[in-house]
Amino acid sequence: MTFLKSSIIKKELLEMIRTSKLLIWAVVCMVFGIVSPLTAYYLPEILSTFGATENIVITFGNITYQDSVEQYIKNFSQIGTIVIILMTMGSVAGEKVDGSLQFLLVRPVGTIGILMAKIVSLLILLVIGLMGSMLTMGFYTWYLFPGFPVFRFVYANLFLLLYFFAIGTLTVSFSAAVGKPILAGVGALGIWLIASIAGAIRSIGAFSFVKLPEQVIQSIEGFPFEWQPTTGTLLLLCVSIIAGNALFKRWEPND
Repeated sequence: MTFLKSSIIKKELLEMIRTSKLLIWAVVCMVFGIVSPLTAYYLPEILSTFGATENIVITFGNITYQDSVEQYIKNFSQIGTIVIILMTMGSVAGEKVDGSLQFLLVRPVGTIGILMAKIVSLLILLVIGLMGSMLTMGFYTWYLFPGFPVFRFVYANLFLLLYFFAIGTLTVSFSAAVGKPILAGVGALGIWLIASIAGAIRSIGAFSFVKLPEQVIQSIEGFPFEWQPTTGTLLLLCVSIIAGNALFKRWEPND
C-alpha cells in the first residue's frame, strides 16, 4: 500500500520506545497476567484467614481456572481501556499542538499515511504487550489450576487483541479529528461508555465491541464463535478511520 511508508512506521515505533509507551503497556499487560491467577488462587485463603481473626466463617466453592480467567478479563479489559486511551489520545492531536505534524505533511506523506502508520504501530504495540500477558497468565494459570485449556486460551486472546485495537483506533481517529489530546480522550471514552450501554440493548447490543471480552471467556470454555461482535467492531473501525481521516484533511496548521 503506497500510503504506508516504512519510514513513518519506524518513526512511530521509535517514538513509542522513546516515550516509554511500549514499556508501560508491556508492564501493565504482564502485571495483569501475573496478578489475575495469583489473586484467584490465594484470595480465598487470605479472606478465610482474615475472617478467622474476626470470628467470621467464610466459605468458598471449588476455585478453578475459570475464576482466574474472569479476573483476567474483567480487570484487564477495564484498566487496559483507560491505559490505551491515555497513551493514544495525543498521537495526532499532540503533534498538531507542538507543530511537529506540519513537517510530515509538507513531505510526500498524506493524512491517511500518517493515520495508518499510527494505527499499524498501535497494533504492533498491542501484540507485544498481549504476548507478555498471555505467556504470564497462561503459565501461572496452567501451573496453579488443573485442566486449563492452554490452546483455547491462546486463540481466545485474539478477541482481546481486537477489543484493545478497537479502543486504540477510535482514540487515534478522534485524535486526528480534533485539535487537543484531551478532546480525543473524552471522545473515545464517550464512545466506550455509549457502546457499553448499547451492549445491554438486545437488538443492537450483540454487535457492540464491548462484547469482545465476553467472547474470550466463551472461546476458552469451548462455546461456538459469535460473529456479531467481530463484525460490528470491524465496521466501527472502518467508519472511524474514514471519518477521522476526512476531518484530518480539513485541519489547517496555525501560523
